[in-house]
Amino acid sequence: MASILPVKDPPPKLAFAIPMIPIPTPMIMPPAMLPAKINRIPIVYTYCHTSRDEDYAVNYDEHLGAYEATNYLIEAGHRQIAVISGLFNSNSSRERFNGYYQAIMDNRLVFNPALIKTGDWEFESGCRLTAELLAADSRPTAILAMNDNMAAGAIGACKERGLRVPEDLSIVGFDDREFSSYTAPQLTTMRLPLHEMGTEAMKSVMDILAGNESTVKSKKLKCTLIERHSAAQAPK
Repeated sequence: MASILPVKDPPPKLAFAIPMIPIPTPMIMPPAMLPAKINRIPIVYTYCHTSRDEDYAVNYDEHLGAYEATNYLIEAGHRQIAVISGLFNSNSSRERFNGYYQAIMDNRLVFNPALIKTGDWEFESGCRLTAELLAADSRPTAILAMNDNMAAGAIGACKERGLRVPEDLSIVGFDDREFSSYTAPQLTTMRLPLHEMGTEAMKSVMDILAGNESTVKSKKLKCTLIERHSAAQAPK
């Protein structure tokens, strides 16, 4: 008599969400860094880009964030707006600079290369490069620092020279790091939607598991301008 084998349930469909620890710039995850078994499973990356066409990513819109930060300063009457960027070997630096450049062009302002400084994401570079900008013949009235570390350095450079922020120089940062509300003055900055990114990543995982073929491959969420006390109307 033939034996009766129990019917096994089909193996569950798998998908992974991989959150990345926030660092100055989101990294690109190459397939070679993943174990072979995981390489065959759809993955949703958060705060990280992927080079695999079959995977998904949830990030924030750096271009739009820098564009809106620059527009905020332009609407406050600033025309000489300097930038302290991170190293240009990172996607974040390029996207944020392009957002700044687009805002300058859209508002028909003169793009001045002398106002562009390349830092390394650290406090010291923000301080040093701000000193260079303040020593120039045509001094900016505002600085957009591409992260809060360099923005804090810019505030420090102003204090060393007896300049007031924001009365003499407006400074806007990017990221809304924990210390940003403790600087003196408190830092106006662009807040990253980290909580929302985690929520959207899990929504994508659930959609994949449900077989939803319309799941968006790459989501970019909007940053939020946090107005504190380091930026003001341009001096008259």
